[in-house]
Amino acid sequence: MAAAVLFAASFASHVMAEVTVNLSCSSLGIEIELCHTGADQWAKQTGNRVRLVSAPPDGNERLAFYQTLLAAGSSDIDILQVDVVWPGILARHLIDLTPYIPKEELADHFDALIANNTVSGKLIAAPFFVDAGLLYYRKDLLDKYAKPVPKTWAELTETAKAITEAERNSGNKDMQGLRLAGPRL
Repeated sequence: MAAAVLFAASFASHVMAEVTVNLSCSSLGIEIELCHTGADQWAKQTGNRVRLVSAPPDGNERLAFYQTLLAAGSSDIDILQVDVVWPGILARHLIDLTPYIPKEELADHFDALIANNTVSGKLIAAPFFVDAGLLYYRKDLLDKYAKPVPKTWAELTETAKAITEAERNSGNKDMQGLRLAGPRL
């Protein structure tokens, strides 16, 4: 799950008086650890305080929780962690972060995430972390079988199948190819 946070570190660091920022993050897995670490670092850097606000661990429940608070105009949460699919749902309640985040900082993120978090010309969320999958491949095997690096899922499947079959036929009975849910290729 890719996530974005309305992380007001840039915004709140422009505030002159000491402030307490109410931050809500997911309590699942490493997300809560990242939240604590980032909040602690920002607090030390700025001299401000961060109060962590618990939210339901289930994404659907957390979205409903945020929608309820935002619709009521509650000040219980200043910064919230949002799922990558929520910006359009929550945008009308959120400020434009463009004036608070330097363009060079935004340039460090995937363009697609910045575009996703921009609704009606307003940047309403900034990437906090990305849960992006990585694909590793064996260049030696691609070279051996004169295969290009796959660019589509279909190419990946065909390439993995061809190389796995060729390796097994040449005596490498333990060769494993692409494994998705279901049988091995």
